[in-house]
Amino acid sequence: MRDGVEVPLGPPKQRAVLAVLLLQEGRPISYDGLVEAVWGGAPPVHVRNLVQKYVSGLRRALGDRVQLVWTGSGYQLAGIHADDLRRRRRLVDEALAAREAGELRRAAELAKDAEELWRTPGRRSGESCRCTTVPIGGPYSADVRFTRGLRAEAHRGHAGLAVVPHRPAHRPGRASSG
Repeated sequence: MRDGVEVPLGPPKQRAVLAVLLLQEGRPISYDGLVEAVWGGAPPVHVRNLVQKYVSGLRRALGDRVQLVWTGSGYQLAGIHADDLRRRRRLVDEALAAREAGELRRAAELAKDAEELWRTPGRRSGESCRCTTVPIGGPYSADVRFTRGLRAEAHRGHAGLAVVPHRPAHRPGRASSG
């Protein structure tokens, strides 16, 4: 939204490019990384033209307050941040801590809240969502599977099944935590 008005962000794949750039939280992403995240292992033959077209479309849509640049090593989005992304990551970290502390019901609730943020961006309680789901591949789909798995694991543990605490080897936008 800009000045209270919804900004049209273009076709689904263009919005997927924006989502991937937002997930980088200001860090550049290589051309190959962007293509893998948006199209997976089967990009169209003319993918280079599509990336250029979508980046150009995003620059027009986002205006002067946001910078979308090629750094020499990748595309970088600056001047914008995703509050929901930060909140989601905080919720996942809290869910992991709750699980490790044996608070499995709380871990499940936090993981559910984190998953809902991912699935319904910008939605507040009681608001209808006119969102269009845009599939994103690579490590980002693994992040969704991680949150769902954490939630399911916490529910199983709460039901009396054994739960072995562990941290994922990689979460998008984070260094490996081992």
